[in-house]
Amino acid sequence: MVIGLLMAVTLGLVAAPVAAAKEDMTIWGHAVRQPIYRGETTQLKFVVKNNGPGKATGVWVQATVPQGLSIRTTKLYGGQSCFVQGTFVKCQMGDFVDQQNGTLLITVRGVRIGTWVTQAEVYSTDGKDTSGGNGQVGATIMVKRRG
Repeated sequence: MVIGLLMAVTLGLVAAPVAAAKEDMTIWGHAVRQPIYRGETTQLKFVVKNNGPGKATGVWVQATVPQGLSIRTTKLYGGQSCFVQGTFVKCQMGDFVDQQNGTLLITVRGVRIGTWVTQAEVYSTDGKDTSGGNGQVGATIMVKRRG
């Protein structure tokens, strides 16, 4: 039996195990309008995408907004739901097939003068991302004094 299996493997009659296709989740983002004056609002736009080739299971996007900005609203396109706690936004995107994307818009108000960077990241719960280095981004907003 062992000799027969060895011969089958040697002759290529037994298929080698195939590795599961992995996903490549990416995120990019920017402030839609900036600079702004203190008291004005603008939007942070974050786009997430699965560059494939595999399916990404349990995709989440999260962002930490600096204290110089105040979160007014969130809108999610291509995802399921978001929750906001203080300066932290976390959104459940669901499963993403190859080349699927989604967008998170965070409307913020400038409350302090300065240059503020919002850090965001995307990840999947299955942990099969082939290129983790493109799963984080920073979006900058400058808040200026009027006059």
